[in-house]
Amino acid sequence: ASCPKSLDGTTLMLQRVPASMSLHMLQDVFHRIAQSKFDFIYLPHHCRTQTNIHLAFVNFTDKDTARKVYDLLRSRGVRSLSNVRVSPADVQGLPCNLAYFVARFGLEALQEPNGPLILQDGQRVNPQEAFARLVPPEVLESAFCMLRGWHQMATRGELSEWYGTARKRHQKVFWTISSNSFLSQASSRRRTHAIADSV
Repeated sequence: ASCPKSLDGTTLMLQRVPASMSLHMLQDVFHRIAQSKFDFIYLPHHCRTQTNIHLAFVNFTDKDTARKVYDLLRSRGVRSLSNVRVSPADVQGLPCNLAYFVARFGLEALQEPNGPLILQDGQRVNPQEAFARLVPPEVLESAFCMLRGWHQMATRGELSEWYGTARKRHQKVFWTISSNSFLSQASSRRRTHAIADSV
């Protein structure tokens, strides 16, 4: 199956990732199929068992590479990831993924062993330095707005219904740095509190 038109970004979400897969194993896989054209890998782990939760997020440096990898994974062309389900991620791009992670878990969590892997030209870089360099305050503020909005929808029991409908209609919300993105909508409702007080 070819990449859907809705994939107009660079970040993919992988479901059904093997429990035995580590962050560095995943890095090796994507290095083989995308060389150095990826800059973010996050493999969430269960806080008690310290095993991955069968989910991963990968951001590529350009849309063409993201589409190529999407098609390859959909065709089950990667043996170690032959059972994964791949789709465009809701949060798109390196700056927005960093902002979302920090908004949800805090700045110090970037340095945790199970935190995201940030790369530049195939080489690992300090995630906190990358955050400081790539994420402007308004992007982080939008991440907090996004999380608050999702939390409010979840507490009202609206999130699963909304998300399911969006998927059925192939109208997933992409959060990207662009004029017509969720980020811009969230920024227009900017809160007056200082970001530093929220981190």
